[in-house]
Amino acid sequence: MGAHSVRLAEASAPLDRRHFIAGILAACTAGSLAKPAHANVPVAYDWNAAPPTDPKSDFISWMTKNRGEDPAFLGQRWDRFKQLLASRDIWDKRDVRAYLLTPREEFVTKQNLGALTSGTISTSATG
Repeated sequence: MGAHSVRLAEASAPLDRRHFIAGILAACTAGSLAKPAHANVPVAYDWNAAPPTDPKSDFISWMTKNRGEDPAFLGQRWDRFKQLLASRDIWDKRDVRAYLLTPREEFVTKQNLGALTSGTISTSATG
């Protein structure tokens, strides 16, 4: 019955009013300090929308208009997409859409941006 039962009794002790009120005040303060998030989305998201795959200019203009992405990276992504098609690394429409809509430049550090489109950084889910 030593220290273990004393700790158990403390852990199951009823909550006192001071701790309860302090917790409520902390929760209310945190809630009142939160600011709503605002995204700059040019067009509402459509689960069925897919960017055009030919020609490159149509892809870039569609992605810029609908997603607000950087045209320089879009051109590089489209070039890499064509390489993936040529090597038969992409098979179906779902994979094409997923590849083209994923902004890989958002997931790498600044020092790795150049390696992103050169093929040294993996673009597949397998590694």
